[in-house]
Amino acid sequence: VMVFLVIGMLIRSNGSANFVAVIVALFSLLMSGFLLIDFGSFASGESTGQTGGTDNFLPTLLGYLSFLRPAFEILMVNELSGLIFQVTLVSENGAPVSDASIPASGDLVLAQLNLQPDDLSKDFLILIVWLVLLLALAATLLSFVVREKR
Repeated sequence: VMVFLVIGMLIRSNGSANFVAVIVALFSLLMSGFLLIDFGSFASGESTGQTGGTDNFLPTLLGYLSFLRPAFEILMVNELSGLIFQVTLVSENGAPVSDASIPASGDLVLAQLNLQPDDLSKDFLILIVWLVLLLALAATLLSFVVREKR
């Protein structure tokens, strides 16, 4: 929300501000991490969720340029870490196809999405840095751009 406040203070025209806000929101959604996959690990058959190396540096950097990336990672780790559930095949009408169910874990889903449960403190720190930077930018813009008329 602070990003859109800053955009509104920077751009005087409502139409232009709305257009820029939509572009920023689209960039943030696209770079939030769900679409930024480590393609190198999928090509080699290793989808372990481990980060490292130089081949995934750019997607990781672009992901953290979005304020939604750390929030998405915190949410997914909170909801899926340590969770075990049963997957059962069902037909179109909802009846089970077979009696067998497949156990699946939330940690497997996190590894497939390349999300790290150990990075929660880093993600919280990134969100706090985003908040402080945007608050400082909004306060600076408020003091220089917005003028009171009497």
